[in-house]
Amino acid sequence: MGIRRIVTSRALLFLANGAIIATVLGVAILGSSNEASAVMSAPLNGDAQRLEAETATDPTPTNVASLAMTYVDRKQPGLAIALLDRHAEMAVPEIRLARARALYADGKAHEALGVLDELASQCDDSQASDPCPTWVVMKSLHERAFFSEMVRAGIEDPARDPEGTQAAFERSNREVGLVAVR
Repeated sequence: MGIRRIVTSRALLFLANGAIIATVLGVAILGSSNEASAVMSAPLNGDAQRLEAETATDPTPTNVASLAMTYVDRKQPGLAIALLDRHAEMAVPEIRLARARALYADGKAHEALGVLDELASQCDDSQASDPCPTWVVMKSLHERAFFSEMVRAGIEDPARDPEGTQAAFERSNREVGLVAVR
């Protein structure tokens, strides 16, 4: 009886291994294709291509920030973050603002708020030799209020809770409006 049990166990083990190998081969054959996936959902238009080429040859803070925002607008925040990481030594306000928007678009509202907090500290520094442009201060004020409402509501990724994101946006608009009235 012991030998029969051993033979039966080996036969089951052999069949199980055969089934696993057949499954792996089936997935490999059916699941593979020779076509590469596109990195971007749609090709860049002429202006964006020129900006990309110009940024590659002359990576000024303005060019880097503009290209990062182009990627964010085309729903490619990962490319924007990678670009900004490559130029991390540029700690100018425009780059920090672009990083915050890219992080938000990538579903990282808490990190985006942290970047805007750093930007606010940089812009509030009265000892700074190069003050922040007014447009950056105003834009960061609005985005900081919005991201604060998002984080306060526990929303990290706006795509996961569009209604909550809209409510946070409306609350932030009231808050910024009240600050402006004071």
